[in-house]
Amino acid sequence: MLSWASVRAQSALDPLTLPPAYAPDVTSPVIDPVDELRGKALLRAVRGGGYLLFMRHAHAGATLPACPDEASLTPAGETQARAVGAAIVQLKLPMLLVQSSQTCRSRDTAKLLGLGPVLENPALNPGSIRGKPYDFAQKFSFLLQPPPQGGNLILVSHVHDAPTRQDRILIDLAEVVVYRAQVGTRALPVARITPGAWNALLVADATPP
Repeated sequence: MLSWASVRAQSALDPLTLPPAYAPDVTSPVIDPVDELRGKALLRAVRGGGYLLFMRHAHAGATLPACPDEASLTPAGETQARAVGAAIVQLKLPMLLVQSSQTCRSRDTAKLLGLGPVLENPALNPGSIRGKPYDFAQKFSFLLQPPPQGGNLILVSHVHDAPTRQDRILIDLAEVVVYRAQVGTRALPVARITPGAWNALLVADATPP
């Protein structure tokens, strides 16, 4: 099985630091310091299950014949997706269910993570597909679904705008927001993992307590 480091080495580019394709505010959701998890504490929590990992699709570019009229992953985006998946495997974070939007760039990102079968979820589609006006409570219904018992759920989707800043999900390409599932209410964001931050988690995991 490929390691995180070996996947990164496959490309002369650094696909983990590509500029985001979504220019506005990339600081949402804001993680409350009271709830934030870092390093070993984050790994320990996610290994115990009960978390939703929301990931924005990897770097996408021109259309391909297999995906007419929509952006497809670039070679750098494919490397991004494989690297994130390899890090998740290497860190032994149990992902028992993988869902994606119905776009090619999200589906392909989810498949390249290599974490198991991918289930398409229309609730994860971008606004350009969902249509307007939105019912924002319904739009973010994916943050109400519980993860599999004893494991976690990974959702591969897009940026999502909303009337209030805290409801927005405006993150970088291939960035992951870790949400703690909560009974009867929206999941709580506790961490953001940028594509380049997986190495720090691997180092933290290898460091003696």
